[in-house]
Parts: sequence; structure tokens; C-alpha cells
Amino acid sequence: MIRLAGLGLFFFGFWFLGQNIIFSSQISLFTFRGLAAGGSLVLLIGGICTFLFGSPQSRNAGFIMLLLSVVLIFMGGIVTITPTSLAEVFIGIAAMIFGGRMVTSGRYDI
Repeated sequence: MIRLAGLGLFFFGFWFLGQNIIFSSQISLFTFRGLAAGGSLVLLIGGICTFLFGSPQSRNAGFIMLLLSVVLIFMGGIVTITPTSLAEVFIGIAAMIFGGRMVTSGRYDI
């Protein structure tokens, strides 16, 4: 049960940091129509999950997926980063660190 809570805490931290990053393929004033950078987002999430939770043999594939997602972002998309406070960054990184510790060790030591 602790590992499941740790996984939830890790994804909460990932979401908390990622809510200020917008992937888009065109600039529009009020809406982000045509999210063509979806392939890079799928590769990014798959690469992170494969790199963190995969076997040692599959970590190379996760690293390749991460590199391909960065290439796709710069080739066809626009990355917009909205203003983020230091407290939001601290909360997101702390949640990811503690969630990762809970997943790997099964304990919630501080």
C-alpha cells in the first residue's frame, strides 16, 4: 500500500511541475488548437517510465525515447513555460523525491 501511495505522490509531483509547461504546435492567443506535439509528449512519458521503472536492459530504450522526444519538441512544437514560483518547484520536486523513495524502499522515512 505504501508503494502505491508513493507512486501516486511521484505522479502528483510530476503533474504539479508539468502543469506549467504547455506543448503546442502553433501560437494562438486564446486557445491551443491542434496539439501536434502529442508524439513528443508520449515519447517523453514513455521514456521516463521506462528509464525509471524498467529493467537494466530496457533503460537504453528509455534513454533513446527521451532523446527522440527532445528532438521532436524542437523540430515541430512550441514549448511554453508559464511563470512558476520557487515554492511550486520545491513542492513538485519534494513530492517526486519522497514518492520515488516510497516506491523503491517501501518506507516513508524522511
